[in-house]
Amino acid sequence: MSLGTANGARRPALGRGLSALIPPKPAAPGEAGPQLPATPGVLMLGIETIQPSRSQPRKNFDEAALQELASSISEHGILQPVVVRKSVGSSYELVAGERRWRAAQRAGLKEVPAVLKDVAPQDVLTLALVENLQRADLNPIEEAEAYKNLVEELKLTQEEVAKRVGKDRTTITNSLRLLKLPLPVRDAVLNGALSMGHARAILALADAGLSQPEEAMNRAAREVMANNLSVRATEALVRARKADADRATTPDDTTTRSSASAAVRDLEDRLRQRLAVKSVVRANKEGKGTIELHFQTLDELDALLARMGVN
Repeated sequence: MSLGTANGARRPALGRGLSALIPPKPAAPGEAGPQLPATPGVLMLGIETIQPSRSQPRKNFDEAALQELASSISEHGILQPVVVRKSVGSSYELVAGERRWRAAQRAGLKEVPAVLKDVAPQDVLTLALVENLQRADLNPIEEAEAYKNLVEELKLTQEEVAKRVGKDRTTITNSLRLLKLPLPVRDAVLNGALSMGHARAILALADAGLSQPEEAMNRAAREVMANNLSVRATEALVRARKADADRATTPDDTTTRSSASAAVRDLEDRLRQRLAVKSVVRANKEGKGTIELHFQTLDELDALLARMGVN
């Protein structure tokens, strides 16, 4: 609900007394704070009569952000009603606004403003998802899981999901691909330990032809978090892993290291983990050889030199 004045609307008259010039006093604990004027279609519902929806796509609520919102509600009240549908008996199910509802509970409110909508059960997930997408409130993993639920529960195609939420079909497809990430990696994205860029880079290992792609993705994620790698360094790490897989399945006619010792392979692994770039060790029977460190851009070279302590 918009709080602004539409363009062209008449300005309010000035003869409203001192109350128009003096802000209201802060609400006492447990009070709702200043509320919007009575609005047609907006009900004041007991907070205990409202229950969260099982279809809510958002599963994680930041505690610090909730407390900030609760403080704001204590001072200013709820400026945007939650949306509910009638449930069993005298109770209501949240369609949109669970974050406001949770914060209102923390603020000690007994009632919240709500808009009652006649929503079919199968449409609750769609509306909740759209509301979160419009507010940019969803974590990428939560968004992907919500799309999956629409596909599985409502038997929708990806094209139909795209139309319902106002997105391109390729956006839905790319989002759903995130669910190929193993659960530990998805959890790391959910809790903010890995960014969306990290996740997309690691996801490339899912289609790299590895014998154990899930373990490869888990291992890459652990290295990224342990070494605090940037997205570009993560991309380089993934390229190195894919190159290793290619060498394991394709003979290399340009080198005599087809039967490299376990010690050499271990050294390559340790270099790659430490420097986050493709590393190749070439050694002859006398133990002489070279070490190759690969980079794709000058930025990657700068990052590599920094990790090596070269200024």
